Amino acid sequence: MSKNRRLLAATDWSGTPLGDRKRWPATMDRVVDAIMYSGFPICTAWGDEGIQIYNDGYNAIYGDKHPGAFGRPLVESWDEISGFLGAALDQVRRTREPLNFKDTLLPLAKRGRPMEYYFDFSYSAVCDEEGRTLGLMSVATETTEACIYRRRQDSCALSQQAMERSGFDGVVRDIHERLSPNDMDAQVAALFRVTPETPDPARPAWQLRATDAQVSAMRDLLPGIRGGQVQSIRLDPGSVLATDGAEYAAVVPLCDDDARVLALLVMVPHGLVEPDGHLSFCRSLGDRLRGIITPNRALDRVRRHMAEQDHLYRFLFENIADPAIYARTDGRSDSGEWVLAANPAACRLLGYSADELVGMSRDALVDQADPGLDAALRERERKRVFVGELGFLRKDGSRVPVEVSSRLVQTEGGERRSVNLLRDISERLSREAERERRSRHETIARLTGGFAHDFNNLLAVITGSLDLARDALPAQSPVQRHLATAELCAGRGAALTGQLLSYARLQPLRLQPVDLNEQLRAIRDLLAATAGRMNTIEFHADVELPACRADPAQLTTALINLVANARDAMPSGGRIEVRTDTVLRGEQEGNAGDALPPGRYVRLSVRDHGPGIDPALRERIFEPYVSSKEATKGSGLGLAMVQGLLRQCGGDVLARDAPGGGARFELLFPALDGARAQPEAPAGAGTAQAETIRARILLVEDSAEVREVLGEMLANAGHAVRTANSGRDALALLGGQGEFDLLLTDLVMPGGVSGLALAQEARRRYPAMPILLITGHDPWGVTQAHEGLAFELLTKPITRSRLLEAVSRALAGARDPSAPPAH
Repeated sequence: MSKNRRLLAATDWSGTPLGDRKRWPATMDRVVDAIMYSGFPICTAWGDEGIQIYNDGYNAIYGDKHPGAFGRPLVESWDEISGFLGAALDQVRRTREPLNFKDTLLPLAKRGRPMEYYFDFSYSAVCDEEGRTLGLMSVATETTEACIYRRRQDSCALSQQAMERSGFDGVVRDIHERLSPNDMDAQVAALFRVTPETPDPARPAWQLRATDAQVSAMRDLLPGIRGGQVQSIRLDPGSVLATDGAEYAAVVPLCDDDARVLALLVMVPHGLVEPDGHLSFCRSLGDRLRGIITPNRALDRVRRHMAEQDHLYRFLFENIADPAIYARTDGRSDSGEWVLAANPAACRLLGYSADELVGMSRDALVDQADPGLDAALRERERKRVFVGELGFLRKDGSRVPVEVSSRLVQTEGGERRSVNLLRDISERLSREAERERRSRHETIARLTGGFAHDFNNLLAVITGSLDLARDALPAQSPVQRHLATAELCAGRGAALTGQLLSYARLQPLRLQPVDLNEQLRAIRDLLAATAGRMNTIEFHADVELPACRADPAQLTTALINLVANARDAMPSGGRIEVRTDTVLRGEQEGNAGDALPPGRYVRLSVRDHGPGIDPALRERIFEPYVSSKEATKGSGLGLAMVQGLLRQCGGDVLARDAPGGGARFELLFPALDGARAQPEAPAGAGTAQAETIRARILLVEDSAEVREVLGEMLANAGHAVRTANSGRDALALLGGQGEFDLLLTDLVMPGGVSGLALAQEARRRYPAMPILLITGHDPWGVTQAHEGLAFELLTKPITRSRLLEAVSRALAGARDPSAPPAH
């Protein structure tokens, strides 16, 4: 996330005139979100107060005013240009017509006092659907360096022939002509002739924008200056030369071949001009004048300088980190373009050698199917520059998204060239897609968790009521058949919510060390039955396989789903291979983009020999209700459930095309080197069904309907039941020593005391009292975070038989501590 997006999220907007961000107009919210992703410097100002919100690109324009300007009124930030700014923005608000400015001087106080800055910028109104002006937008590109460079280049473009045609007097006149338009570097200026007869200058050969008092003040600075170097003289704040904040005067000596001073050029810059840059300009001007007055010496110096510059440019071109391509073009959008040079970074990006790239056409390197290509070329033709995103083609034919900065330049011979800087943005686009996917998953997970919690409570009431209704009817009643059908459908509903919770990673799990080979042996017949008679299923086990961490019951369901998918992929029959092994992974990506941390993983693969994964569905097969099956087959949650389960276990599921055809799904679990697998307790272990134990039970459940049904089931079985609708009420009831034989509590409850917190406090008070937890989903990861949880967990919806068996087990275990716990 960019710095200013974090600043946007962290700002308390309710304390500003804009109010709570949740109540911002939709248009405003969209515009603000869009500018944060833009690569251009953009600032917006909202409401009558002009509250500023801008992106990272605008931070440099604010300078030291950032981040204090963010979320503050516009007028507070730019007091130094308030007159210009106010008039321009008022005009845009009034007319709703945009204003555009080119290379405009703005004296901004970015760092202390105002300095000269130049910008190409625009102001435009942001309106809502009804046409009301919500705010203003400024898109700005700073052109300070280019404007100052052009101005100083023009001032230094003195004629080499002036000395040859008219001698030194011609040079003096040429200097005056070149400096006349430059009122920033030479706000006031004068040139004083110096001769042996007049060692102290009396009157100037010419003066620019200077009063007689200022000429006199400049002359007073000159006595004693005879060296050949540019000198800077600080001005007294009260001096007549210190206009518009000028702090110094620069003196440029003009010397002959013998280093004798022929004249002294005095220039006082505008107070907005940056001092170091101005002195550098004065030195360049002095060098140029020496080259004209003493051509032989200057020519050698220029030649050395050009050689150094050529070496420097070549060094920068070869060593710049970003790919760079220099090309021949006439600049028109409908004309061709051919590579003249490419640096090593460009060769690495595109997969060509430098010799291969030279002479290649733009059409061979840029994806011609890119919808933005024509617009990019037209923009570059119009503005001489294009900055944006295009698709390039590598040598192997693969497409790479690239951020391009392409500028048209002109050689000394008048030919057009393009300088192109490229940047691979594949990773950035991948990160943005991953953020979008994660956001979508989180939204679905929140919706799923809330739905499953409420639906499981409803199913708990339905299944419980059905159990009670069956008891109240004779066994021969025709209504019993309808009740059985309702129970079957309720069971399917429970299975569906379980799949949704697995996808959302909220399914309550009993994670424990598991030997996958043993697990496969235990369910081998079940998987063979799932594969069907037309398919053969083969098992290949790594005998050195370490244990991994999983929920055996949920793992069984996941494997059944994968084997069923493999069966459906081969309607005419075939071979299904199930294999276990280990794999070492680095920072690699799963199908949906989740990165598995480096380490050793236990891998369980299920492979079919069908047609493989449909390329159109490859990126979406783990999404809910995305399936390659016919609409009548499957719930569309199988693979989504498998992925959710694996990620709850700390692993992932990968889908690949298998060598030789077919698809292979790989389940990856973090290896638990040294840990021993825990065998599943046999069904019915420790159930103590032979003896009916009457008990005093505290039932804690926030849903009144669920509480009523569970209470009636327990009461009908002969138990004495007291109920509480929150953890706090239950703690109050637990005050009496030995009042209850068993605590039965929901896991997820409002009121600040969860079922887990209640169970832990009850265990602290009464260590011998058995405790059962009930839940429909696990939003806090309790069952994963508390491995080896000391309490038995019942998942909703709960049938009467499961409930009474769990209660009997718990009571029997309390009487016989050696009895194994059931999960």
